[in-house]
Amino acid sequence: MRSKHATCLLTLSFSMELLLAVQNTAAVVYRKEDGMKLETCTQSLLGVSSLTKCVALCSLSSQCVSGSHVPATGQCCLSDRYIYQPGVESAVEEDAIYFQQEQDFATDEQWAMVVNAKSGNRERISNSFLETGTYHDYPLGGALAPVTCWTASASGHCDKHVRSKLMEQWNGGWISPKKVKFALYEDNTEVVSIVFNGAGSTPTTWFEPARIVSSTYQDIGPNETYAFFGFYGNAVGRFFNVCKYAVGSCSTDEGWLAVVEKGYCDFESGVKPLLRYSRLNTSSRWDTEAPGYAKVMIVYVEI
Repeated sequence: MRSKHATCLLTLSFSMELLLAVQNTAAVVYRKEDGMKLETCTQSLLGVSSLTKCVALCSLSSQCVSGSHVPATGQCCLSDRYIYQPGVESAVEEDAIYFQQEQDFATDEQWAMVVNAKSGNRERISNSFLETGTYHDYPLGGALAPVTCWTASASGHCDKHVRSKLMEQWNGGWISPKKVKFALYEDNTEVVSIVFNGAGSTPTTWFEPARIVSSTYQDIGPNETYAFFGFYGNAVGRFFNVCKYAVGSCSTDEGWLAVVEKGYCDFESGVKPLLRYSRLNTSSRWDTEAPGYAKVMIVYVEI
């Protein structure tokens, strides 16, 4: 007779497979991804002989939502967080297998991720906001994109931009976010965060100074003066552009942020897109104060 904690593997035609864990007659569905292991573990066990047993151990815990198994060492890492939540560390390892409870969207506390974009992959970030009809979740980790495409780490993970079905609903007016969060990440660490009032907004109108609720910059707020602040930048190929001074000369440009898909100045050289930001807690001169270049940009909504 099958144990009520038995785990069976349902093999599908795409890279993420489903694992069905049965716990107290309530089915918990897991998805898995090969070649990735968690390094942030709530509990780390050795000598666990199979993925099936590791998943079963996770299903027995009310706190466990994800984990990974390394067959060579028998390491079973169990976690109360998902791999895509900022601060959760993971690593590429050929024979490791990551798994998690099935989710429709990538969430972190009250936030749902709607766009996750990477620097330097030669893909336009702006298309994630301007184009419709494409999304990479619902469910998360399905045939359209691995779950690791939604992480805040750019080290050894997916290098493509991903877009949530929530963007379709937002663009169509079916949802109205309470708040929208713009964030930049380096090495899985948030370096910039600006939160906006999302009421009545669209995917291209929320990024406005009048909507600012909070910011990691001391001199960004709804009552400050800007030369430019908007989704569409002050030059072709710039988006999410926040300028303090912009008078047509690279040597005098000063600001906080810019997503650069086409460069004009020396500090905009490099493989596009660039996620440029001020490393100070205020605006900075781009040519003299060494701007930062983030690896990942994430936009979240609170619904």
